[in-house]
Amino acid sequence: MLEWLDRLFPQSKRIHLQRNPLAVAASYKKVNRHTGEGFELIRSLKSPNLNMKAVDLTLGMLRLNDYFADKHTNAYEVQYEQLVSNPRDEMEKLCGFLGIGYEEGIEQYGRFADSTKSNMFYSMGVGDPFLSSHQEAHKDSVNNWKNILDPQEVEFYCRVMGADLFHRMGYSVQLEEAEQWTGVRYEAGPDEEVIAKLDRQFSEATGCSWQHGYRMQPVDVADGTQDGNNNNPGTSEPEAIDPTLAALATIRQLEAALRAADNRLERGYNERERLKAQLASAHSKIQRIKSLIPFGNQLSAWASQRKILRGGKS
Repeated sequence: MLEWLDRLFPQSKRIHLQRNPLAVAASYKKVNRHTGEGFELIRSLKSPNLNMKAVDLTLGMLRLNDYFADKHTNAYEVQYEQLVSNPRDEMEKLCGFLGIGYEEGIEQYGRFADSTKSNMFYSMGVGDPFLSSHQEAHKDSVNNWKNILDPQEVEFYCRVMGADLFHRMGYSVQLEEAEQWTGVRYEAGPDEEVIAKLDRQFSEATGCSWQHGYRMQPVDVADGTQDGNNNNPGTSEPEAIDPTLAALATIRQLEAALRAADNRLERGYNERERLKAQLASAHSKIQRIKSLIPFGNQLSAWASQRKILRGGKS
């Protein structure tokens, strides 16, 4: 989407949220284990079929770091580990970059969980499913990759990504920890064979392609602005809102709400079917146990009658 975004919003501000690649891989494994989908890191990277999670963890991460490789006045980089360690300071700096005022308590997102927009966000089923269990940023997940990934997964993933990526992102210490844990010193560059395979799978499945090594584009200053900051004192009048665009925006919001409702219904149906299957399995086990006990059905009936006679308190 990067080339498309550059054309659509050439003067927009871009925020690059960095995180230790091993922690990102561990988060994928943790979240998908929670949702019941399952995610096997090595198998997904080796799969002969397209796996979008594998694409995100490899091509996506390499591509984003290429995109933000050059300094740009409209780009801002923040590390996840710094954000959760000092959320207020980091949010103040981020607001400064965006040109908006910092609001007291903005980093305590749990305070606004009951708002309409928050309800719509949570209902869409996107992002981290554990987000709603916290009121504000925390450091519990900073180094949990050591508890979630095993040494074989760490070794294979580091081989695929290459050491240079960790150094460029500012995670040399974490790479050294991985090397000590696995006993392997990783090559500088990524595994070109695996990367080329994933690139080919993605292109064949989607029909999409991208410019390799693509960088964030310079801003066009022909309209009197410089790098997205309007320094022309003669343009203080606000632009009139196009009613057609406003209507389209409302339609998009309603469509998002409808998709969110569909997602809730689908998740509710799937959960109901899962519980029905568990209940049927439990009934089956009970019947098998009864069949092994002499007079099992009579004892069960007697126990039920006794419970009813005693007001359901037995």
